[in-house]
Amino acid sequence: MFWNLFKKKKPKLANDAIVDRLIELIGDEHIEVYNVVTYYGDRNTDDGNYHKLNLPTDKWFKIRIGKYYSGYGDWGGGFDHTCCAVAEVYIDSRGKILHVCAPSPYCNSPNRKRDEALHEKVAKEVCNMHTQLSAGAIWFKTNDMWLKGVIDTLKNMDFIQELDLWKHPMNLVKMERT
Repeated sequence: MFWNLFKKKKPKLANDAIVDRLIELIGDEHIEVYNVVTYYGDRNTDDGNYHKLNLPTDKWFKIRIGKYYSGYGDWGGGFDHTCCAVAEVYIDSRGKILHVCAPSPYCNSPNRKRDEALHEKVAKEVCNMHTQLSAGAIWFKTNDMWLKGVIDTLKNMDFIQELDLWKHPMNLVKMERT
């Protein structure tokens, strides 16, 4: 029994740990926290599927998980790629999950078949999450220490009156392992 104390156990995912379920499903450690303020000072009002957001507060963040890459297109004169998130989770400044979406992959992606198969899985999980969200309030929980630290810091900074997190663009990116 004593030797069981030193075995590294994989943390169990809580049923309402939406972000962890998406990270595990997507299998990509690329995570961004974005306050959705553009460089012009405007806020984006659409989600990743270009649907209008009707959120009950103006103080919310978007967590982007994973990346879909496009093929060469109209970006940068036809010699550059663009990317979008595989899943997006919207949370308010107190940590309540407001919305979840699964943006569609690019039609000219170099990994189109793989991206479409992943999108099918993620969209199905997001649909299940929508029913969970409609049943009641779900609070942000995660086992990812970087993400937990970022969200806890942002929640604590929101109470400082002089600091307005929604005045200037802010995009926090988790460094990828190489």
